[in-house]
Amino acid sequence: MELVRDVATELDLDVLCHKILVNVCILTCADRGSLFLARGPRGARSLAAKLFDVKVDTALEDALRRARQQCPYRIPFGVGIAGIVAQTKQGVNIKNAYEDSRFNPEMDEKTGYETRTILCMPICNREDEVIGVAQIINKADGTEEFTERDVEVFRRYLAFCGIGIQNAQLFEMSVLEYRRNQILLHLARNIFEEQNNLECLVTKIMREARDLLRCEKCAVFLLDLDCCEAVSCQRVSFAPFLH
Repeated sequence: MELVRDVATELDLDVLCHKILVNVCILTCADRGSLFLARGPRGARSLAAKLFDVKVDTALEDALRRARQQCPYRIPFGVGIAGIVAQTKQGVNIKNAYEDSRFNPEMDEKTGYETRTILCMPICNREDEVIGVAQIINKADGTEEFTERDVEVFRRYLAFCGIGIQNAQLFEMSVLEYRRNQILLHLARNIFEEQNNLECLVTKIMREARDLLRCEKCAVFLLDLDCCEAVSCQRVSFAPFLH
């Protein structure tokens, strides 16, 4: 119950996912764990690694950096252990990873770590939709496999965590929407203020668009009306890239 309370009011998604994995490792005596979040529309869903190989003493910053470096790709639903769990909504308790055809030893080969046992469970929201998958690896207490009690504790804890993740995602979306609206209001204000200088106006639009869309560069093409009237064709003039 203390660990449930620990995540119940956390709205920062990174902090929440880190707490979940640390707490799960404490509850099940797991050596380390990873958490994947569902992405994409129905029919083309995949899992993106949120945090990877988190241990009880792993700092949040280290976990985030490792996730970006070691697991930047996405796992389609139905592919691999985590993908199959996401698709079927059924947990798996693998007692010998290298004897299971679903296990991909690629990460072990890169890191030198030996995966022996795996316990993988879906994370569902209030509507019973899969929003993520949590996976723990190897017992840290000297035992050889995850017990039925570990499975039940893991399942029950993730039921609470699913609600927490959904709340954090909704909060994150509301914050992003608020920021977008603020940028749009700021852009509209700048447009009304800059009515006499086209170059300044276009530059402001490009700068705000770049920040709004989080892109590296942007450009604006303007219709050359004089040329269109003269030769009856559409041409554009080019505004330089904004870096």
